[in-house]
Amino acid sequence: MGDDRSEPERTEEELRKSEARYRTLFEESPAALWEEDFSAVQSYLLSLPDLGPSGWKAFLQDHPEIVDEAIRRVRIVDVNQATLQFLQVARKEDLIDGFAQTITEETRVAIQQQLLAILEGKRRIEFDAPGLTIAGRPLVSALQWVATGSDPADYSQVLVATSDVTAARQAAELQLQSYRAVQKAVAGTIYAIARIVESHDPYTAGHQRGVARLVVAIGREIGLEQERVNGLMMAALIHDLGKLNVPAEILAKPTKLTPLEFNLIQTHSQSGYEILEGIEFPWPVAQIVLEHHERFDGSGYPQGLKGEAILLEARILAVADVVEAMASHRPYRSALGIEAALEEIRAKRGAAFDPRVADACLTLFREKGLTLS
Repeated sequence: MGDDRSEPERTEEELRKSEARYRTLFEESPAALWEEDFSAVQSYLLSLPDLGPSGWKAFLQDHPEIVDEAIRRVRIVDVNQATLQFLQVARKEDLIDGFAQTITEETRVAIQQQLLAILEGKRRIEFDAPGLTIAGRPLVSALQWVATGSDPADYSQVLVATSDVTAARQAAELQLQSYRAVQKAVAGTIYAIARIVESHDPYTAGHQRGVARLVVAIGREIGLEQERVNGLMMAALIHDLGKLNVPAEILAKPTKLTPLEFNLIQTHSQSGYEILEGIEFPWPVAQIVLEHHERFDGSGYPQGLKGEAILLEARILAVADVVEAMASHRPYRSALGIEAALEEIRAKRGAAFDPRVADACLTLFREKGLTLS
């Protein structure tokens, strides 16, 4: 028997079946799902002055009352059973009516992301949202926020899927705290070693600290990641550790060194490496110390490394070490001054010194007003 329904009737029937399938999947999904209507929020946001993509984030941060008003205009359309369990609530009505109870100050940051998505015309975003269950238990949710309507400008149908990542985020935070504690302990140890080195060689007291300040500035100037800058600073603070193996009278000798004495001083980078290599630093401190007298053209020591074969951190330390040493007083000569030191870097740029590092150093002093004091 043929289907004698009209085309509109068949279309309406297919839509009913499609909606029924969607409702079944929505209700029975093990994932926490809810539907939201952001159309009133969208209308409100569009009534605000157009600040452009670059201005909305700061604007929302500076005007919490707008975020509050937007939150009041969010309409929870429906939630599934998994969401009720997820947020510890018995009835859908309790969750829809008590939505504001799940919002904390941290949640507001996540809500700002949703508002920015609407303002920027985005249809899908993913983010973490710290908050509370209805019962008040702290909760960190990983959310997928998707506008499902066919019209790109329609935010009346937004599907939100979420999962509980509270335990994972707490574990990550504990790991981060542990890592920071280790870094703090390592830094304390390095500062203690630096003081020991400087007590052995009073004429270079403060040299390592001065070099450390300079490598930080150069590292940031060339765009080094902050974690690498931290490691570079630690290495700079103890880069002359190997001088503990050099007699103090040689280090403080006011006259020219003999070839034998000079060769002995040159062993300090290798000696420092041998002291440090067995310590598990979060950074390649021992290798930086070993290579800080290598030169870009291969003329340095102890291995005669060349170019990119030298750690970038060691190339930075090499420049900073020369600048600080030349600009400061030594027992065998008066301070040569910062201009003489910078001219040395300029003259040997691309030869002894990495051009990028040399340029960063020169820019800092000659264009950005950096000083050694």
